[in-house]
Amino acid sequence: MTGSMPVFIRIKNKRVGGKNKMVQDGIRRRNFRVTNLDVSGTATGNIASVPAWGKGQVWYVDQNKVSGASGDGTTWGTAFLTVTEGLAAINDYDVLLIAPAYYNEALKMTITGKDGWKIFGMGTGMQWNEGGTMIGDETSTDDILDIVDCKGFEIANLMFYNVTGEKDAINFVTTNSYAGHIHDVCFIGDVGGGTVMEDGIGNAGNCTDLYVHDCKFFRCENSGINGLGQRSTVSNCFFTVPASGNGLIVLESAAGYTLVADNYFLGANSSDLGIKVSAASAGRAMYVNNRFANISSEIESSKDENVVGNWAAGTDGTDAVCNPEE
Repeated sequence: MTGSMPVFIRIKNKRVGGKNKMVQDGIRRRNFRVTNLDVSGTATGNIASVPAWGKGQVWYVDQNKVSGASGDGTTWGTAFLTVTEGLAAINDYDVLLIAPAYYNEALKMTITGKDGWKIFGMGTGMQWNEGGTMIGDETSTDDILDIVDCKGFEIANLMFYNVTGEKDAINFVTTNSYAGHIHDVCFIGDVGGGTVMEDGIGNAGNCTDLYVHDCKFFRCENSGINGLGQRSTVSNCFFTVPASGNGLIVLESAAGYTLVADNYFLGANSSDLGIKVSAASAGRAMYVNNRFANISSEIESSKDENVVGNWAAGTDGTDAVCNPEE
Protein backbone atom coordinates (compact mmCIF):
# COMPACT_ATOMS: atom_id res chain seq x y z
CA MET A 1 0.00 0.00 0.00
CA THR A 2 1.40 3.39 -0.97
CA GLY A 3 0.06 6.89 -0.57
CA SER A 4 -0.01 9.78 1.84
CA MET A 5 -0.70 9.47 5.55
CA PRO A 6 -0.12 11.71 8.57
CA VAL A 7 2.75 10.73 10.86
CA PHE A 8 3.33 12.38 14.25
CA ILE A 9 7.05 13.06 14.73
CA ARG A 10 8.77 14.28 17.91
CA ILE A 11 11.67 16.71 17.39
CA LYS A 12 13.89 16.91 20.44
CA ASN A 13 16.09 19.58 21.97
CA LYS A 14 14.42 22.60 20.38
CA ARG A 15 12.95 25.27 22.63
CA VAL A 16 10.48 27.60 20.99
CA GLY A 17 8.26 30.42 22.12
CA GLY A 18 5.37 32.42 20.89
CA LYS A 19 1.77 31.59 20.32
CA ASN A 20 0.23 28.61 18.60
CA LYS A 21 3.23 26.40 19.38
CA MET A 22 3.15 22.97 21.04
CA VAL A 23 5.84 22.98 23.73
CA GLN A 24 6.27 20.36 26.44
CA ASP A 25 9.44 19.70 28.47
CA GLY A 26 11.58 21.54 25.96
CA ILE A 27 10.29 19.54 22.98
CA ARG A 28 8.62 21.07 19.97
CA ARG A 29 5.93 18.96 18.31
CA ARG A 30 4.45 19.49 14.88
CA ASN A 31 2.62 17.37 12.33
CA PHE A 32 4.36 16.37 9.11
CA ARG A 33 3.07 14.37 6.18
CA VAL A 34 5.05 11.40 4.87
CA THR A 35 4.31 10.15 1.35
CA ASN A 36 4.90 6.78 -0.30
CA LEU A 37 4.65 4.69 2.86
CA ASP A 38 4.99 1.04 1.98
CA VAL A 39 3.66 -0.96 4.96
CA SER A 40 5.10 -4.22 3.61
CA GLY A 41 8.67 -2.99 4.03
CA THR A 42 10.12 0.39 5.02
CA ALA A 43 8.90 3.94 4.73
CA THR A 44 10.67 6.53 2.62
CA GLY A 45 11.94 9.60 4.35
CA ASN A 46 13.79 10.21 7.59
CA ILE A 47 11.75 8.01 9.90
CA ALA A 48 12.47 4.62 11.45
CA SER A 49 11.97 1.45 9.44
CA VAL A 50 8.60 -0.27 9.63
CA PRO A 51 9.01 -4.05 10.02
CA ALA A 52 7.51 -6.30 7.37
CA TRP A 53 4.02 -7.56 8.29
CA GLY A 54 2.24 -10.74 7.35
CA LYS A 55 -0.16 -10.37 4.48
CA GLY A 56 -3.26 -11.18 6.53
CA GLN A 57 -5.19 -12.27 3.43
CA VAL A 58 -8.76 -13.50 3.97
CA TRP A 59 -9.69 -16.58 1.90
CA TYR A 60 -13.20 -17.94 1.33
CA VAL A 61 -14.61 -21.43 0.74
CA ASP A 62 -18.22 -22.09 -0.27
CA GLN A 63 -19.18 -25.28 -2.06
CA ASN A 64 -22.75 -24.05 -2.50
CA LYS A 65 -21.90 -20.81 -4.28
CA VAL A 66 -24.32 -19.88 -7.07
CA SER A 67 -21.82 -20.12 -9.93
CA GLY A 68 -20.83 -23.69 -9.04
CA ALA A 69 -17.27 -23.01 -10.19
CA SER A 70 -14.17 -22.51 -8.06
CA GLY A 71 -12.69 -19.00 -8.13
CA ASP A 72 -9.59 -17.32 -6.75
CA GLY A 73 -10.88 -17.51 -3.16
CA THR A 74 -10.57 -13.79 -2.40
CA THR A 75 -14.32 -13.01 -1.96
CA TRP A 76 -17.49 -14.97 -1.25
CA GLY A 77 -18.45 -14.48 -4.88
CA THR A 78 -15.16 -15.96 -6.08
CA ALA A 79 -14.77 -18.49 -3.26
CA PHE A 80 -13.00 -21.82 -3.55
CA LEU A 81 -15.25 -24.86 -3.71
CA THR A 82 -13.09 -27.08 -1.45
CA VAL A 83 -11.30 -26.74 1.87
CA THR A 84 -8.26 -28.34 0.22
CA GLU A 85 -7.95 -25.32 -2.09
CA GLY A 86 -8.34 -22.94 0.83
CA LEU A 87 -5.66 -24.62 2.93
CA ALA A 88 -3.28 -24.64 -0.01
CA ALA A 89 -3.66 -20.85 -0.27
CA ILE A 90 -2.99 -20.11 3.41
CA ASN A 91 0.17 -18.24 4.28
CA ASP A 92 1.41 -16.66 7.53
CA TYR A 93 -1.33 -14.70 9.37
CA ASP A 94 -4.02 -15.53 6.80
CA VAL A 95 -7.66 -16.27 7.65
CA LEU A 96 -9.77 -18.98 6.01
CA LEU A 97 -13.57 -18.64 6.24
CA ILE A 98 -15.65 -21.71 5.34
CA ALA A 99 -19.37 -21.45 4.57
CA PRO A 100 -21.82 -23.99 6.06
CA ALA A 101 -21.89 -27.31 4.16
CA TYR A 102 -20.49 -30.83 4.35
CA TYR A 103 -17.06 -30.86 2.71
CA ASN A 104 -15.99 -34.42 1.85
CA GLU A 105 -12.37 -33.68 1.00
CA ALA A 106 -11.49 -37.31 0.25
CA LEU A 107 -7.79 -36.89 1.06
CA LYS A 108 -5.47 -35.90 3.90
CA MET A 109 -4.84 -32.16 4.10
CA THR A 110 -1.62 -30.72 5.56
CA ILE A 111 -0.47 -27.30 6.75
CA THR A 112 3.31 -27.05 7.11
CA GLY A 113 5.50 -24.27 8.47
CA LYS A 114 2.86 -21.51 8.58
CA ASP A 115 2.35 -19.21 11.57
CA GLY A 116 -0.53 -17.11 12.83
CA TRP A 117 -3.20 -18.56 10.54
CA LYS A 118 -6.87 -18.96 11.47
CA ILE A 119 -9.57 -21.29 10.15
CA PHE A 120 -13.18 -20.43 10.99
CA GLY A 121 -16.39 -22.21 10.06
CA MET A 122 -19.33 -19.90 9.46
CA GLY A 123 -21.91 -22.21 11.03
CA THR A 124 -22.13 -24.40 14.12
CA GLY A 125 -24.16 -27.50 14.93
CA MET A 126 -23.95 -31.28 14.76
CA GLN A 127 -25.04 -31.73 11.15
CA TRP A 128 -24.21 -29.76 8.02
CA ASN A 129 -27.89 -29.60 7.03
CA GLU A 130 -28.60 -27.92 10.35
CA GLY A 131 -26.41 -24.96 9.44
CA GLY A 132 -23.01 -26.29 10.44
CA THR A 133 -19.65 -26.43 8.69
CA MET A 134 -18.45 -30.04 8.59
CA ILE A 135 -15.19 -31.35 7.15
CA GLY A 136 -14.99 -35.07 6.45
CA ASP A 137 -13.07 -37.75 4.61
CA GLU A 138 -14.92 -40.71 3.19
CA THR A 139 -12.15 -42.01 0.95
CA SER A 140 -8.50 -41.73 2.00
CA THR A 141 -8.50 -43.83 5.22
CA ASP A 142 -6.12 -41.23 6.68
CA ASP A 143 -6.18 -38.18 8.99
CA ILE A 144 -8.33 -35.24 7.94
CA LEU A 145 -5.83 -32.47 8.82
CA ASP A 146 -2.14 -32.81 9.67
CA ILE A 147 -0.38 -29.82 11.25
CA VAL A 148 3.41 -29.64 10.90
CA ASP A 149 5.72 -27.02 12.46
CA CYS A 150 3.08 -24.29 12.89
CA LYS A 151 2.85 -21.59 15.59
CA GLY A 152 0.15 -19.28 16.92
CA PHE A 153 -2.75 -20.73 14.92
CA GLU A 154 -6.49 -20.98 15.62
CA ILE A 155 -9.27 -23.39 14.56
CA ALA A 156 -12.89 -22.68 15.51
CA ASN A 157 -16.59 -23.23 14.68
CA LEU A 158 -16.12 -26.48 12.74
CA MET A 159 -17.13 -30.13 12.81
CA PHE A 160 -14.81 -32.99 11.85
CA TYR A 161 -16.11 -36.37 10.76
CA ASN A 162 -13.79 -39.17 9.61
CA VAL A 163 -15.90 -42.03 8.33
CA THR A 164 -13.11 -44.37 7.19
CA GLY A 165 -9.73 -45.59 8.36
CA GLU A 166 -10.18 -44.88 12.07
CA LYS A 167 -7.60 -42.08 11.93
CA ASP A 168 -7.45 -38.62 13.55
CA ALA A 169 -9.39 -35.48 12.73
CA ILE A 170 -6.46 -33.20 13.64
CA ASN A 171 -2.99 -34.70 14.02
CA PHE A 172 0.19 -32.92 15.14
CA VAL A 173 2.89 -34.69 13.16
CA THR A 174 6.09 -33.25 14.65
CA THR A 175 7.18 -31.70 17.96
CA ASN A 176 7.74 -28.22 16.52
CA SER A 177 4.24 -26.76 16.77
CA TYR A 178 3.43 -24.20 19.46
CA ALA A 179 0.56 -22.11 20.85
CA GLY A 180 -2.35 -23.74 19.07
CA HIS A 181 -5.87 -22.59 19.95
CA ILE A 182 -8.78 -24.93 19.17
CA HIS A 183 -12.27 -24.03 20.35
CA ASP A 184 -15.96 -24.47 19.54
CA VAL A 185 -15.16 -27.55 17.43
CA CYS A 186 -17.14 -30.80 17.34
CA PHE A 187 -15.30 -34.07 16.71
CA ILE A 188 -17.74 -36.78 15.62
CA GLY A 189 -16.37 -40.27 16.08
CA ASP A 190 -19.65 -42.15 15.92
CA VAL A 191 -22.82 -41.26 14.05
CA GLY A 192 -24.69 -44.43 14.97
CA GLY A 193 -22.79 -47.17 13.17
CA GLY A 194 -19.90 -47.57 15.61
CA THR A 195 -16.74 -45.58 16.33
CA VAL A 196 -14.92 -44.51 13.18
CA MET A 197 -12.49 -41.80 14.39
CA GLU A 198 -9.46 -42.91 16.39
CA ASP A 199 -8.64 -39.58 18.08
CA GLY A 200 -10.28 -36.19 17.75
CA ILE A 201 -6.91 -34.51 18.30
CA GLY A 202 -3.95 -36.87 17.90
CA ASN A 203 -0.37 -36.54 19.14
CA ALA A 204 -1.38 -33.42 21.05
CA GLY A 205 1.91 -33.51 22.97
CA ASN A 206 3.65 -32.47 19.76
CA CYS A 207 2.08 -29.02 20.18
CA THR A 208 3.42 -27.17 23.22
CA ASP A 209 1.08 -24.57 24.75
CA LEU A 210 -2.02 -26.10 23.18
CA TYR A 211 -5.27 -24.53 24.41
CA VAL A 212 -8.48 -26.49 23.77
CA HIS A 213 -11.81 -25.28 25.14
CA ASP A 214 -15.55 -25.45 24.49
CA CYS A 215 -15.23 -28.50 22.23
CA LYS A 216 -17.29 -31.70 21.94
CA PHE A 217 -15.76 -35.12 21.43
CA PHE A 218 -18.35 -37.76 20.53
CA ARG A 219 -17.28 -41.38 20.97
CA CYS A 220 -13.80 -41.24 19.46
CA GLU A 221 -12.54 -44.82 19.49
CA ASN A 222 -9.26 -44.27 21.36
CA SER A 223 -9.63 -40.79 22.89
CA GLY A 224 -11.01 -37.32 22.34
CA ILE A 225 -7.52 -35.86 22.83
CA ASN A 226 -4.49 -38.13 22.77
CA GLY A 227 -1.27 -37.06 24.52
CA LEU A 228 -1.97 -33.59 25.92
CA GLY A 229 1.49 -32.23 26.59
CA GLN A 230 3.63 -29.48 28.03
CA ARG A 231 2.06 -26.20 29.20
CA SER A 232 -1.30 -27.12 27.69
CA THR A 233 -4.86 -26.56 28.88
CA VAL A 234 -8.17 -28.33 28.25
CA SER A 235 -11.26 -26.71 29.73
CA ASN A 236 -15.04 -26.72 29.40
CA CYS A 237 -15.10 -29.64 26.95
CA PHE A 238 -17.62 -32.50 26.73
CA PHE A 239 -16.37 -36.03 26.14
CA THR A 240 -18.65 -38.99 25.43
CA VAL A 241 -16.51 -42.08 25.93
CA PRO A 242 -17.20 -45.42 24.18
CA ALA A 243 -16.65 -48.82 25.77
CA SER A 244 -12.93 -49.49 26.34
CA GLY A 245 -12.14 -45.93 25.25
CA ASN A 246 -10.64 -42.86 26.92
CA GLY A 247 -11.94 -39.34 27.16
CA LEU A 248 -8.56 -37.61 27.45
CA ILE A 249 -5.00 -38.93 27.54
CA VAL A 250 -2.45 -36.68 29.28
CA LEU A 251 1.31 -36.97 28.86
CA GLU A 252 2.66 -35.73 32.18
CA SER A 253 6.25 -34.54 32.54
CA ALA A 254 8.31 -32.82 35.21
CA ALA A 255 8.04 -29.54 33.30
CA GLY A 256 4.48 -30.16 32.12
CA TYR A 257 2.39 -27.47 33.83
CA THR A 258 -0.72 -28.95 32.27
CA LEU A 259 -4.24 -27.97 33.35
CA VAL A 260 -7.39 -30.08 32.86
CA ALA A 261 -10.32 -28.20 34.36
CA ASP A 262 -14.11 -27.90 34.19
CA ASN A 263 -14.67 -30.73 31.72
CA TYR A 264 -17.50 -33.25 31.47
CA PHE A 265 -17.18 -36.99 30.78
CA LEU A 266 -20.08 -39.32 29.94
CA GLY A 267 -19.19 -42.97 29.55
CA ALA A 268 -20.60 -46.35 28.57
CA ASN A 269 -19.66 -47.87 31.97
CA SER A 270 -17.78 -50.62 30.17
CA SER A 271 -14.01 -50.56 30.80
CA ASP A 272 -13.91 -46.87 29.88
CA LEU A 273 -11.63 -44.24 31.42
CA GLY A 274 -12.29 -40.51 31.74
CA ILE A 275 -8.75 -39.17 32.09
CA LYS A 276 -5.84 -41.48 31.41
CA VAL A 277 -2.31 -40.45 32.37
CA SER A 278 0.60 -41.65 30.27
CA ALA A 279 3.51 -40.21 32.22
CA ALA A 280 6.98 -39.68 30.85
CA SER A 281 7.81 -38.82 34.47
CA ALA A 282 5.84 -37.92 37.57
CA GLY A 283 4.32 -34.79 36.21
CA ARG A 284 3.26 -31.28 36.97
CA ALA A 285 -0.36 -31.42 35.96
CA MET A 286 -3.54 -30.33 37.69
CA TYR A 287 -6.99 -31.92 37.36
CA VAL A 288 -9.68 -29.79 38.93
CA ASN A 289 -13.47 -29.48 38.88
CA ASN A 290 -14.09 -32.17 36.26
CA ARG A 291 -17.37 -34.12 36.26
CA PHE A 292 -17.90 -37.81 35.43
CA ALA A 293 -21.03 -39.87 34.82
CA ASN A 294 -21.37 -43.56 33.99
CA ILE A 295 -17.57 -43.91 33.75
CA SER A 296 -15.85 -47.12 34.90
CA SER A 297 -12.70 -45.24 36.03
CA GLU A 298 -12.65 -41.49 36.36
CA ILE A 299 -9.04 -40.33 36.75
CA GLU A 300 -5.75 -42.14 36.53
CA SER A 301 -2.97 -39.97 37.97
CA SER A 302 0.64 -40.51 38.96
CA LYS A 303 0.34 -38.04 41.85
CA ASP A 304 -2.67 -37.81 44.15
CA GLU A 305 -1.99 -34.18 45.02
CA ASN A 306 -2.56 -33.19 41.39
CA VAL A 307 -6.25 -34.13 41.63
CA VAL A 308 -8.44 -31.49 43.27
CA GLY A 309 -12.22 -31.22 43.59
CA ASN A 310 -13.43 -33.60 40.83
CA TRP A 311 -16.81 -35.27 41.06
CA ALA A 312 -18.44 -38.49 39.89
CA ALA A 313 -22.14 -39.35 39.79
CA GLY A 314 -23.12 -42.19 42.12
CA THR A 315 -25.60 -44.93 41.32
CA ASP A 316 -27.99 -43.43 43.87
CA GLY A 317 -28.05 -40.08 42.10
CA THR A 318 -25.62 -38.39 44.49
CA ASP A 319 -22.19 -36.98 43.71
CA ALA A 320 -18.93 -38.17 45.22
CA VAL A 321 -15.40 -36.80 45.21
CA CYS A 322 -13.16 -38.70 42.78
CA ASN A 323 -10.07 -40.42 44.09
CA PRO A 324 -7.27 -40.99 41.55
CA GLU A 325 -6.65 -44.56 40.53
CA GLU A 326 -3.00 -45.47 40.14
